[in-house]
Amino acid sequence: MIRIRGLGSATLSNQPLLYVDGVRVSNDRGGSNFARRDRMPASRINDFNPEDIESIEIIKGPAAATLYGTEASAGVIQIITKRGAAGDAVFDFQVQTGINYFPDPLTRLNTNYRRDGVTSNGIGTGSGALIPWHVVKNEIDAGFGSPFQNGPIRDYSLSVTGGSDRIRYYVAGNYGDEEGYVSHNTQTRWGVRANIDATLSDELELAVSTNLLDSNTRFPGVPSPYGGIPASDAWGHVHRTATRGWYTAPIEADKSFDNRALVDRATWSVALTHNPFAAFQHRLIFGEDAVDEVADVTLQKQLLGAADPHLGGRGVGEVDRTIRRSQNISFDYSGTATFDLGPTLQSVTSAGVQYYKSEKEEDHLFGRIFPVPGLTSLDAAADVQGGGNFVENASLGVYVQQQFEFNDRVFLTAAVRGDDNSAFGTDFDAAIYPKFSGAWVMSEEEFFDVSFLNSFRVRGAWGQAGRQPDAFAAVSLYTPVTGPNSMPALRPGSIGNGALGPEVGTEIELGFDAGLFDDRMAMTFTYYDQSTKDALLNVPVSLASGFLGSQTVNLGLVTNKGAEVTFDARLMDLDELAWDLGFSWTHNSNMVVDLGGVPPTSGTNQLVREGYPIGARWGADIVSVDWVGDPDPRNGGEAANAMCRQEADDSVIPCDGTSTRDLTFEGPGEPVWMGALVNSVSLFGGALRLSANIEYKGGYIRDSCGMG
Repeated sequence: MIRIRGLGSATLSNQPLLYVDGVRVSNDRGGSNFARRDRMPASRINDFNPEDIESIEIIKGPAAATLYGTEASAGVIQIITKRGAAGDAVFDFQVQTGINYFPDPLTRLNTNYRRDGVTSNGIGTGSGALIPWHVVKNEIDAGFGSPFQNGPIRDYSLSVTGGSDRIRYYVAGNYGDEEGYVSHNTQTRWGVRANIDATLSDELELAVSTNLLDSNTRFPGVPSPYGGIPASDAWGHVHRTATRGWYTAPIEADKSFDNRALVDRATWSVALTHNPFAAFQHRLIFGEDAVDEVADVTLQKQLLGAADPHLGGRGVGEVDRTIRRSQNISFDYSGTATFDLGPTLQSVTSAGVQYYKSEKEEDHLFGRIFPVPGLTSLDAAADVQGGGNFVENASLGVYVQQQFEFNDRVFLTAAVRGDDNSAFGTDFDAAIYPKFSGAWVMSEEEFFDVSFLNSFRVRGAWGQAGRQPDAFAAVSLYTPVTGPNSMPALRPGSIGNGALGPEVGTEIELGFDAGLFDDRMAMTFTYYDQSTKDALLNVPVSLASGFLGSQTVNLGLVTNKGAEVTFDARLMDLDELAWDLGFSWTHNSNMVVDLGGVPPTSGTNQLVREGYPIGARWGADIVSVDWVGDPDPRNGGEAANAMCRQEADDSVIPCDGTSTRDLTFEGPGEPVWMGALVNSVSLFGGALRLSANIEYKGGYIRDSCGMG
């Protein structure tokens, strides 16, 4: 999951928008049916070949307000792919190989212990001596070998670029075949990209981009409770004799599940740029992104069927299949007029209109009980179930931006954008997002005389951006049910909100950019303060309304504050040797300031509560416990009357029920700070480059199940 400047929403996605060559594409996380089982699905950014990417721009804070408006408060990622250049055809062929491996599992994985003769409930008459168990060592000692492997990586790419002054092209293809460090984790994929640029006249340019992808990924791990290596590393022990010590089933049961994601994706865009005269340029970009995905978990019928010692009732075989289809259409028109208002003053005026439409369809099919092993078609299942849904969303926005440039040193910008979205309530008018920004290149002024600073710019910005509600949150929904005499009927589902609008993020940022020692070193610093008002919250409704559940309302207030620092330096620059060092550091402080009177909402090990971060981790703070019987569990003793401290008022209450998960604040669930260090050495004029990248994040608490 990708986060840009923290979590701004307690109920909506905090994923940034994703654009490729000016066209918005799907950034919905997919890739596995585990999305419904608390497992992390794959990122859609994986669909684009890194070898085709020229640059990636991360648009943060107020900078995203004018051009992207509603939905942009979580930030924007803009990917620019490679283009052709005039000249003879230049071919580039690359072969990459390597291995995926788990280094030193005997040391890095846990050794677990159980007392001899003592069962998991503490009852037994054994000696009580500690008996070690290790998920890898015990497999090797028992003759089954290590569950890990050296998974080969094979990747091939071929591109050709060239053209004339009139037509330029970049055409590329790639194929990859990879295995993970367990044999049931594999991926094969191929992709084709063709980018064509044509000069139709002295005033008109055409740019066409197309990309096709086909991938087949098998994910390791199976639905809970078959946790495979991670769960067994945490909870396996010697007394689980039926599973050779594995938590619930040995590794071969994990391998029995074929969990795949099949993805077909097509993305294309057309851009027309027209310069009718020197002072005016306008551009039209339109395109489409279509993704077809099948997420499939298949378990063949086992020889013993429901009597399988590890899979139990699931041994009869099952298929769990989700078919997702999404289509995203973008239309973006913008025009820019540039005029000199004086010898030192220039005006740049821009205006534009954007339209975006998204359609998402999902069908879920489930079948179980197959007649024989090897037969897994849904038609062969004795029990078949299914369901599906369709969601459509459209957004229309217009903007105007005015920039003044003074002596090419001072830049002042003001902009306003208006958006309407199909998810807004019928009583809500269009959202308006203003923006102001300024920058001053102080190093160009005569008074600036700092010998080691060859460039220095200060900047600041203030702006707003939004995030629209879920597609059906503003309308009342009814649920189909079976009525009297087995006739179809409807009952009230969720109640809508005609006044529903977007969450609005208001952000101010201040910072500077500096070049030192003739640009041998560069440094940037940014401080930001963001508040998301009208945050969308789910408010319980009265049963007197006739509806169940909750209603989505604009009530909350969430803040994010932080700082970002980058530092890049060329420490050595010789003909045969160059040494570059880069460093980055970010800090974010997230806080739920106001829930509008809504009770705290809870989830597994999480609680959204005023005065704490979104996604904070909570746990039981046990202050006392009584023992029933002998305190030694080997003699039948057990804990009772556990008492826990509550965070809210420091009171002590019995640790009963699920409330014990919501007692004490343990820490943020998202990283508070992140850092990275990049070291690169180029030898022989760049013919050989050695690089290393170290990343770190901290200040947060991971979930006890490793999902933090």
